[in-house]
Amino acid sequence: MDKEYEVISYNSSSFNIFLVNMLYRTPHFHMDYEFLICLDGELTINTSEEIFSISGNDIAVLNPMQVHELSAEKPALALTFQLPPSLLTSICPEVSHIAFSEPCLRETEQPEKSRQIVRALTDIMRMRLDGDDFAPLLCVSNIFQIFYEMLQLLPWKKLTEKELALHRERGWRMQRIVKYIDENSDRKLSLKEIAEAEKLDLYYMSHLFKKSFGITFQEYVTKVRCEKARHRLLLTKDSLLDICISCGFSDPRYFNRDFERQYGMTPKEYRLHFNADKLSMQQKSMLSTQEFLSDEAARVALDRIRN
Repeated sequence: MDKEYEVISYNSSSFNIFLVNMLYRTPHFHMDYEFLICLDGELTINTSEEIFSISGNDIAVLNPMQVHELSAEKPALALTFQLPPSLLTSICPEVSHIAFSEPCLRETEQPEKSRQIVRALTDIMRMRLDGDDFAPLLCVSNIFQIFYEMLQLLPWKKLTEKELALHRERGWRMQRIVKYIDENSDRKLSLKEIAEAEKLDLYYMSHLFKKSFGITFQEYVTKVRCEKARHRLLLTKDSLLDICISCGFSDPRYFNRDFERQYGMTPKEYRLHFNADKLSMQQKSMLSTQEFLSDEAARVALDRIRN
């Protein structure tokens, strides 16, 4: 899938929890709260506001529709817990207005509490794997407790009705824009045409994009094109000129310049280094590099961590 920024959304009120070996995950956002724990290794999280790393019993907390990019120097085992606000608001409507102000609960700052929450989340994962038909009831009970504890441990702000409405509107708008760019990045694109399609002032559209993704519109389009070109370099034998044109670059000089800025070498060098097995593990990623663990592999990983 040739997408640099992927938007993931769910219509269900059920939670999602899984283990994944993570090397790289392209910038994306969810409609859910997301808690991330790096059970083995170290994981770096890049949001539009800041860059930070987690390891041990640190717990990263991401708000709904908060853009984030994940990376690790070597594969890291991460537990990901995605919690739809609707599951919480069915009991406590006030949660729909909550946005966490801090992105991480650090083990160094709250060692006992962070370990308790990590244990609770891994217990939920085990119940999902091996629980009986009524295990979801216990899982949901634990989820409410976990979210309540996080509200006590991390600072948060309460969005007004107007702020919440604007937040939701911006999320749906960015979904449309991202989809449009991904589908049209092989041709000339301008922020003006997107602003007109969204019926927004050009200056406001530029500000909105930068605020949402932390980079400018043109930087984003270039990033998408370079990533698509990288896939083509590794997965096909197409000429550099064909790749340049098909990925939306107007001139090979711009292709070489932008690709080198993003990956540290020219397209030609990148293909040669890959074929000669000289690229680092991070650079060898052909797609968003994450391996979801099977149920059996997840059991083994959790048992190893517990022991």
